[in-house]
Amino acid sequence: SYRHDFEFIEHALISNLTPSHPSTKKLNLKFTKKMMKKEIELEEVLIINNENNDEVPEGQATLF
Repeated sequence: SYRHDFEFIEHALISNLTPSHPSTKKLNLKFTKKMMKKEIELEEVLIINNENNDEVPEGQATLF
């Protein structure tokens, strides 16, 4: 995730990078793609865990 909950542009400014510079834009795109991939992977894990949570082991009951 974004370190310290900063957006990419905030990291760029702290690092003294010019947001409109082509290399900064390229870095932003690369970083954004990486973050999107991680979010998709996390969603897949959550879906799998959710599917597994629906199964109650034999001999156990739920409170709800």
